[in-house]
Amino acid sequence: MISNYKNNRSLINFFGVPIILSSIYYDFLFPFFVLIILCVCTFEYVKLVNKLNSRITTSFLLPFNIIIFMNSLVNFCDTYTIIILFLIVCFSFEVFLYNESSTQNISFNLLG
Repeated sequence: MISNYKNNRSLINFFGVPIILSSIYYDFLFPFFVLIILCVCTFEYVKLVNKLNSRITTSFLLPFNIIIFMNSLVNFCDTYTIIILFLIVCFSFEVFLYNESSTQNISFNLLG
């Protein structure tokens, strides 16, 4: 178990550090690196919420995170407006489309 953990750390150090440094050094790569990290974190968050016996979908959370990311690059709308629209869509999906609507699912969507 320990040797497997050390192998994973070695791979992360071998590949991760140069990727992070190059994304910081080359200024145009950094936003794409942040987008990749955002997508991976979204999938991990969905796995974690599903382990807690709650329901959250990546098809709802991932586009919202990508819209927030694109808004940070282009600034086509106010961030508060996007968050309010997300709240309205989240509540309407939970109330009208799903039979077992719960505030726990809504809160997991909002925190994601």
